[in-house]
Amino acid sequence: MSSGAASKSPRGADGIGLNVTGLQIMTPVSATAEPSERQLELSLLFTDIEGSTRLLQRLGPAYDAALTLHNTVIRKVLKTHGGTEVSTAGDSFFAVFSDPGRALAATVAAQKALARQDWPGDMPLRVRMGLHLGEVRYSPEQGYRGLDVHRAARISAAGHGGQVLISASLLSAIGPDGLPNGVSAADLGLHYLKDLRYPEHLYMLTIDGLEDIAASIKTNRNSPNNLPTSNNLPIGRDDEMAVLHHLFSKDATRLVTLTGPGGAGKTMLALETAHGLLDHFPSGVFFVPLAPIQDPAMVPIAIAQAMGVREFPGMPLDRSLRAALTQGPTLLVLDNMEHVIEAAGTVGNLLADCPDLKILVTSLEPLNIRHEQLYDVGLLPSPPVDASIGADAALSYPAVRLFVERAAAARKGFALTAENLQSVLSICNQLDGLPLAIELAASRIRLMTPQMIDHRLEQSIDVLAGGRRDEEGRHRTLRDTIAWSYDLLDPPEQQALAALSVFGGGFTVDSAVAVCADHNVGADTFDLIVSLLNRSLLREDEVSGETRLRMLETVRSFVTDELESGHHADTLRARHAAHYRDMVVALADDLVGAAQRAAVTRLHDEMANLRAALRWATQQPTADLTADLLRGLLWFWIPQGLYSEGRTWIEAALTQAKTQPDGRAKAIIHDVAGWFRIFSGDYEGALESCEMAHALYADHGQAHEHGRAKATYGITLAASGQFPAGPEMIMASLEAAKANADDEGVAIALVALGEGARYGGDVATAESCYHEALTILERLGNTWWPGGILQNLAHFRLREGRWEDAVTLLNRTYALAGTNGYHILVLLYLMGMGGVGVVRGEHAQAARLLGATRALLERAGAAFEPSDEAEFQRYEAEVAQVLGDASSALVREGAGLTQAEAVVIARRLAAVS
Repeated sequence: MSSGAASKSPRGADGIGLNVTGLQIMTPVSATAEPSERQLELSLLFTDIEGSTRLLQRLGPAYDAALTLHNTVIRKVLKTHGGTEVSTAGDSFFAVFSDPGRALAATVAAQKALARQDWPGDMPLRVRMGLHLGEVRYSPEQGYRGLDVHRAARISAAGHGGQVLISASLLSAIGPDGLPNGVSAADLGLHYLKDLRYPEHLYMLTIDGLEDIAASIKTNRNSPNNLPTSNNLPIGRDDEMAVLHHLFSKDATRLVTLTGPGGAGKTMLALETAHGLLDHFPSGVFFVPLAPIQDPAMVPIAIAQAMGVREFPGMPLDRSLRAALTQGPTLLVLDNMEHVIEAAGTVGNLLADCPDLKILVTSLEPLNIRHEQLYDVGLLPSPPVDASIGADAALSYPAVRLFVERAAAARKGFALTAENLQSVLSICNQLDGLPLAIELAASRIRLMTPQMIDHRLEQSIDVLAGGRRDEEGRHRTLRDTIAWSYDLLDPPEQQALAALSVFGGGFTVDSAVAVCADHNVGADTFDLIVSLLNRSLLREDEVSGETRLRMLETVRSFVTDELESGHHADTLRARHAAHYRDMVVALADDLVGAAQRAAVTRLHDEMANLRAALRWATQQPTADLTADLLRGLLWFWIPQGLYSEGRTWIEAALTQAKTQPDGRAKAIIHDVAGWFRIFSGDYEGALESCEMAHALYADHGQAHEHGRAKATYGITLAASGQFPAGPEMIMASLEAAKANADDEGVAIALVALGEGARYGGDVATAESCYHEALTILERLGNTWWPGGILQNLAHFRLREGRWEDAVTLLNRTYALAGTNGYHILVLLYLMGMGGVGVVRGEHAQAARLLGATRALLERAGAAFEPSDEAEFQRYEAEVAQVLGDASSALVREGAGLTQAEAVVIARRLAAVS
């Protein structure tokens, strides 16, 4: 099937929605009480002053007057144009508008008004602004949230002072004639922004009378990473970070494993070290959490997904992953490797095959493979329990400093004094300098004095029998500290913490409430979460613009035992699986539609929980939950190239289906398996599943399900050489879809018929089917199938010499590819534009483009489908014939191009003479 597939806080945390400090709620200034969360489409404006710190230093006391004037100007413009001020933080504003035209007018007016001001010290303020139209969720409790809020903030952050950047969605909503007089929008193309999975199509406004800021915008192209941001930075680890930075600056360093007891802060140290190494690894720094993974065979899958590596039909993941890891200096951070220590050999093989790869591991035990350098993350030094050393000297010890800083965060105004010094020193020594244990104790400062904490620790923790201070003793210290902290919780808090251990990885507050609400004896789940955060039993991270919560593995290990002992584990795991089933069902239609970027990002963020839900579902005696999950995830796995992931769960589901009676769930599982195998290029394996689905749907399915099953069954029959049975079955599917008013089913059948006609050389029939399918799919808002259809039609036009029409079609392909992250379509676009060069007589440029396409395919470990490969080879042959010996050098030149450089050549070829 031709889809072509064979606010300023540390490290840029924006404080959007749920703030990453203590789960404090950010609500809009004008918010009033409302009953529930609402989904809104709004224009989102972010602004901030460029170089505000430098201005403060230069202006001194006059800076306050400048900031006040700036705030007055912005607020006046917002009021005039109907904007709502959501929040301010320092020198930044976040505002929303219901009308995109008024939002744009306000932004232009703000820049003009700022330019007219007489600024203190004759130093004009340069304000960068970003404007985006998107979907947001709003509730009075949690304010404005969602990926598009994060996207708008990132658009603003990419600009320079005086620049206004706007998204394609906002410009499209305004329309080509909607820009104010004297304002134009320059197309900046696609750009990857920090923390965003998809590239954003950006435009820069030029405003008559204002300075044209020509500086290149700041994008994330040269430092891709998925490192989570957190306000819980390591304390007392400066020396360790310096050593690790030095180690990774050496060519000889390939693998460093951070070892040490649970709670020593290995993950936090690894993440902070990785943030400091971003500039040293231009091909990327990627964090791979392994704690949620139980099967060592899934480690390569987890690495590939963390890196955003796409799999391609017929190509093993191993090849695609290695291709990605040989693009340049790359750092992987493999966290909690002890969970899958059997995968150490896989890690060693990656290092052997990828010379530019370096790996930082956290583990309770060594990997014991070649290249490994061990680095023990020791305990934080603590002073002797002797108050005579004084508070200042005590604070020079990291353990004491950690306790004091965390205690001060828990209770405003807390400080180390002569009265509490002895107790603080005793606490740090009792807890062996273990960072997590110290944090748990410090969190109790809200309700207890240091003296009370010290006394309770002496009574409650059975530690270090016989004075032993070895590693086993440290593990015991930590576990006893967690037990002590757990025992101090109220029963609803204990139940909530145990319930939250069912999540496979990080989770949102909404998911926690949905899964655990009925488990907390009537207590408010949200309030309980805040309480657990305040006690350091949960952590917060900023992911895709939202706060996600997570439980440290040492805490999870303890509370999972508590959950099992309470006899509620099965009930909660069933609720967890059902919640994520409901999520994927709700998102299924968006996965190949206009809203796919938000839907796909959401599912990627929930990958660990999806795996946990699938693991639970496939182990149950009935398969209904499994079937729903598989059907909802099918068009997540295929377009995103998650073939190994999907194959893992489909095979588990097929095993489960063998024990099931004939019914709809069994039909769905075989239907999903059939589709998946078709797109994987496994037509022989697909035939059995498609035949089974067709038969089962006949007795147990709905009419449209049986009709669509005829299409996949027909495709696999035709692919296995069974004519005319295959085409006849596809025709029957078309008729059934029309009878059932199933427009998408009609389009799928037409695509299948078009492919068959194309393979058979019947261009007229193929084109007719393609056009009819394309009309339907575009009306439905589908973004997956049209790209392949458009590039097929482009090749027909090139065969007729109509290269201008081919360019129009290929440009539409590229727009779909870039917006939705369909990497294979980008390569098909480049190949098609090479064909344009051939038809135009620009054979040298065509050779470069075709060489680039072939090299990019090889680097990705990908291949085109046979029909597309045939077009490719035809263009390559013509270039070689026309250029002769010169073609080889030009092809090699093209092979050295990046994808972005190849796209530039393609755009030049597209220009009409």
